[in-house]
Amino acid sequence: MNKADEIFEDNLVPHNAKTIIGKHGVFRIRIGDYRALYRIDYK
Repeated sequence: MNKADEIFEDNLVPHNAKTIIGKHGVFRIRIGDYRALYRIDYK
């Protein structure tokens, strides 16, 4: 299991995820030295 799997295992929007202003439904989260951007498709 990698770090991203551990972070998103219980919650798709963890407490340290930030929303990207101007982009509906896009979040960013820091994973080690990297910043990941992601969008949730609730459909």
